[in-house]
Amino acid sequence: MNVDHSGQVCSTWGNFHFNTFDGQFFQLPYTCNYILATMCDSTMSDFNIQMRRKYTSNLPTISSFTIKLEGVVIRLTDGIITMNEEKVDIPSYQFGVRIERTTSYIKISSNKLELAVFWDEQNSLSVEIPTKYRNQTCGLCGDFNGIKINEFIMNGELSLNHFDQVCATLKRAECEKLLVDVASGSCLSLLPMAGFVEACIKDLCQCNSSQAECLCDTLSEYSRQCAHAGGQPQSWRTNELCVAAESGSSGNRSRGTGFNVFMPFVLCVSVCSDGRWNCRKLNCPGTCFLHGGAHITTYDGKSYTFHGNCHYVLSKVTITECIKSKPIVLSLILPNPVHCTFYCKYLRDMLFVSGQYRGCGSIGAFITVFRPSTYFIIAHTPSLQLVIQTVPVMQLYIVANSQNKGNLSGLCGNFNDVQIDDFKTILGLKEGTAATFANTWKAIPNCPDVPNSNQNPCIMSVEKEKYAKEWCNMLIKPDGVFSSCHAEVNPNDYKDRCVYDTCNGAKSEESMCAALSSYVYACAAKGIQLHGWRNHTCGKITILDCPGNMQYSYSRTSCGSTCRSLSGIDYTCKVKHTPVDGCGCAEGTYLNDKDECVSDSSCPCYYNNQVVAPSQVISVDECFYFLFFLPLPICCVLQESMHCTSGCVCPNGLLADGNGGCVQEDSCPCVHNGVSYQPGETVQEDCNTCTCRNRTWSCTHKECPSTCSIYGDGHYTTFDGRRYSFSGNCEYTLAQDYCSNSFTGSFRVITENIPCGTTGTTCSKSIKIFLGNKELLLTDEKINEVLYDNGTEIPYKIHTVGIYLVVEAKNGLVIFWDKKTSLQIKLKASFKGKVCGLCGNYDGNGKNDFVTRVGEEVVEPLEFGNSWRVSSTCPKASGFNRPCDLRPEREAWAVKHCSIIKSDVFSSCHASVDPTPYYDVCVQDTCACDSGGDCECFCTAVAAYAAACSEQGACISWRTPTICPLFCDYYNSPDGCEWHYKPCGQPCMKTCRNPSGVCFNAIPPLEGCFPQCPQETPFLDEEKMKCVKICEGQLLFYTYFSFNYYIIFFYIIIFLAYNTSHSYLCYLNEKVQQTTLK
Repeated sequence: MNVDHSGQVCSTWGNFHFNTFDGQFFQLPYTCNYILATMCDSTMSDFNIQMRRKYTSNLPTISSFTIKLEGVVIRLTDGIITMNEEKVDIPSYQFGVRIERTTSYIKISSNKLELAVFWDEQNSLSVEIPTKYRNQTCGLCGDFNGIKINEFIMNGELSLNHFDQVCATLKRAECEKLLVDVASGSCLSLLPMAGFVEACIKDLCQCNSSQAECLCDTLSEYSRQCAHAGGQPQSWRTNELCVAAESGSSGNRSRGTGFNVFMPFVLCVSVCSDGRWNCRKLNCPGTCFLHGGAHITTYDGKSYTFHGNCHYVLSKVTITECIKSKPIVLSLILPNPVHCTFYCKYLRDMLFVSGQYRGCGSIGAFITVFRPSTYFIIAHTPSLQLVIQTVPVMQLYIVANSQNKGNLSGLCGNFNDVQIDDFKTILGLKEGTAATFANTWKAIPNCPDVPNSNQNPCIMSVEKEKYAKEWCNMLIKPDGVFSSCHAEVNPNDYKDRCVYDTCNGAKSEESMCAALSSYVYACAAKGIQLHGWRNHTCGKITILDCPGNMQYSYSRTSCGSTCRSLSGIDYTCKVKHTPVDGCGCAEGTYLNDKDECVSDSSCPCYYNNQVVAPSQVISVDECFYFLFFLPLPICCVLQESMHCTSGCVCPNGLLADGNGGCVQEDSCPCVHNGVSYQPGETVQEDCNTCTCRNRTWSCTHKECPSTCSIYGDGHYTTFDGRRYSFSGNCEYTLAQDYCSNSFTGSFRVITENIPCGTTGTTCSKSIKIFLGNKELLLTDEKINEVLYDNGTEIPYKIHTVGIYLVVEAKNGLVIFWDKKTSLQIKLKASFKGKVCGLCGNYDGNGKNDFVTRVGEEVVEPLEFGNSWRVSSTCPKASGFNRPCDLRPEREAWAVKHCSIIKSDVFSSCHASVDPTPYYDVCVQDTCACDSGGDCECFCTAVAAYAAACSEQGACISWRTPTICPLFCDYYNSPDGCEWHYKPCGQPCMKTCRNPSGVCFNAIPPLEGCFPQCPQETPFLDEEKMKCVKICEGQLLFYTYFSFNYYIIFFYIIIFLAYNTSHSYLCYLNEKVQQTTLK
């Protein structure tokens, strides 16, 4: 909806009618090829739009038009659309130009130029351009200078059309009545009717056909332009006038009625309630995965990689009182995770598993251990289930039931449905990286801490990398053997882990097969059985290795598969578990104690652990006493260790401080992100302050805001911390509080990517912020405001802070835009669970962030992203390509430059913010920018990591004169020195837009150019980028007079008072005079 419609749209329709950008109506009844609009007095025009009419059945129609947008040529001839001489299908998006069709028109637009052309596929054509082209255009659409009368001034004379004045007098009343019938109160106030009345009169006076047929085009055009201006035209067609099929609802009309035509955005998106998924959240168990010995996925879905060399607590109950049968699970992770040993320690029973199975059946009263296949061992308890994979590489799955929610801790997280706090340690703070987090969960305290490791194992061997990518890419093939599971389990993370492990493992094939099998297990857990995948790979080391007369199966369970199960209760039948693959006995045979498959007649019997051979007869004594076993009571301890070691210890009452000394307990330091803090010292975690007391952190409990970030070529981190990549060419809803069919929201943020380069990577963004009754458009490094009649007034402020444009609203919404591709949206805690869009739902649980517009939870970023298109006619994104695979010759340059993220320059941040994902994104985006913007893509990626470091309190000065420099001296006067670069500048300064220097919300330190304004000029004028003594509040009055067609403008600008002196400037015919009044 465009409230400035009359000043930005030029249109032509029907009987050779034209309406210029400035609102001048005229007729040009010829069939030549005409320039509608282009830039004059410019060596390189951004656009050139031409059109031609022809007669069809004695009626004028648009036969062809040509649009040239920055070198891209779109032509329509005889109904065929071409782009750079290549035929295109609709919808289409190429070279930054979108072509889409609705029921009412075809729209051709360029978001970068903010230009759009609308064609109704008959005889109406409209051009919409932004105000930045004012006074720069020429052609039939006029000069766009805001003055109607000089559109046709040539050689000092005015040329206007004249027609039969008698006819005009007779037809005027009729035309006015017809147009009033089309219009409503909103149309009359938004769109002047006078020009259309004149066009209607000309139609009636010049028409050779029936009056009704002649009127339709102009009435339709007024209806279209009214809708474009934000109005709601009436239902004006009848059985006698301009008949058209309609649905009966004024909100859904067929082509030609004009309603909803040119409607670029509707604030309240209406979705049929029957077509929306209303999901109920079940209390489901959580699963922690340990893949390849180094990749851990927590119960809440947070994935990380850690190579340790100690025993670590994977998962344990956070014990507050003595509880029976609560498990503690520990795992030994070796640097080479090919043959690992898992120790499973229980408070009442102990089972050791070392690559070989050590017995089966029920152990004690609470644990059942069995082997469903030769590849897996399952240990089941009432509250926990361990699934241990032994072939080809040991991997572990821990399934905790919902009763454990919020009561667990360890490397597997706390199982509270909140991803972002999974790195919280026993001391009470969240660690920044996997290594600093894992080091706090050592089961043997004197093991050395493992440093952060960001090395990619594939760089060590080109051959291994090639082998890994070739086989692991099978996981993501859209028509491959794993594709039937893609909709339930996203294969991309599994593919990346597969490549990593295949390069890292001593036996590449075994590591690769283990990684593939982990995806198969995840799919089986979702109810999808993948069959036949070993026919393509991994068959020779698994299927062909079945011992004895066992047979391989893709789906095995355990119930009734052993000789023991024939003699008594089979406890495994009571255990529900995910079907697994592997070797086992064929149907009709049973596994005996010698791991042989035999018939039931060859199975022995079992009585009280006594083996009875087939045909053997025994006598069973009666039981004279009812006896039962009761283990000794246990004591709760804060920490348990797997091993005791000899060495020097502190005397009783003292504790080791970790530096070789012994101290009192209340003098013990606290550790955070690898740094030791003394008692009483504080650190900041989000908006809370934490103080070290008695070895733990005591923190305030404020509700902190959360940030969603987008940067580069579509790299997102949601409010709940979920990272993903999605790059589309439409407008998308980033965040809004109009969710679940709610029409009472307060904001909506929409963005559109502007691509560049042959790979289609993004070079800049256009951002729309709908805030109450206002729309703010951020594009071309500036901001424009549109005011609507409806909606609530929400106060907001705009700041220029360093390289960022900051928009902060009083309702708790803050937008940070670097005027290119980086965007952060910060919301206060009161919005929790009330938002939706590409930034997720802000409920703390990153696993459920991929909820589509209709309420369905999906796993693929592509499906999720496409669902949040503003317009369903815009073509869907088809996938996310890895640019370095498309442009391998650029990878070496990208790797070399992006290595700064992992270098010593950022070393003080590495323990707080994991650099690996930022480095990976940097490499890919730098590969993608191949049209002279490679440095800009690289700089954006590095700046994103620096901004994340700044949020965590690590201020990094990384820019140099040769690496992404910012030339702040540009703003200094020849002898001045006010402006300087700061990596973490003052967020709220005294400016002319914000004289108080106070912000609505907490703004983090941002990088960029900042002035040191002296006391005598304390305010920053953000328009002039200078420190000033007083700020100018401008009131602009203008008028114009017409005399011999010369225009004279008077501008009066009044400045605010400062002390007793009043200054003002008078602009008269572009001459400036300044006067001071005492």
